[in-house]
Amino acid sequence: MTFKNFIEHLNQGESLRDLSNVITWRFAAFLITLAVIYITNHNCVERNLRDINTLNKEIKELQYESITTSSELMDISKQSNVLQRVTQEELGLKELTEPPRILYVE
Repeated sequence: MTFKNFIEHLNQGESLRDLSNVITWRFAAFLITLAVIYITNHNCVERNLRDINTLNKEIKELQYESITTSSELMDISKQSNVLQRVTQEELGLKELTEPPRILYVE
């Protein structure tokens, strides 16, 4: 059955009378099912892309935070800053005036 015949049958009200129309309706139902599957798949892909973009932004923020924390740690652990903190907290520690000695064990 051609498309033109199908339209004529629809106009005449003979859409479900013969077997070829039943086959046509089955094919139309199949196409509708494929369209629903396609739309659902597209929505899932879009949701996954949004999640990926969100996670990538979070990764960048965490990388920046890691770099900042590492920089702060390096600043705090400098010898001059350690000496300043020790004198402020009055721990009774003093800076070495002579180099360390190597101990040899026989």
